[in-house]
Amino acid sequence: MEETLASPVIQYGFAGFSLILVGVIVWLIKQLLTVLKENTQAIHDLTVVVGKVNDQNTVLERVIRRIQTGLIEKGFHAGGGDTPK
Repeated sequence: MEETLASPVIQYGFAGFSLILVGVIVWLIKQLLTVLKENTQAIHDLTVVVGKVNDQNTVLERVIRRIQTGLIEKGFHAGGGDTPK
């Protein structure tokens, strides 16, 4: 058994297979880095969009407050059915 494992053909086979596995690992790492770069860009883009939505919501909130204040000043109140005074 020792002679077959120590045979140069088997040793070269293991060395060759190891090199193939290292090549596969390097390729997988490159693929992973590409995916991480794309994910980072997507997260950045989504963060920008969320910021824009937040800005729009702030503007809409101000408009709604102004409308609410105007309605209250004119005598319209929540609770339904009230007519302006």
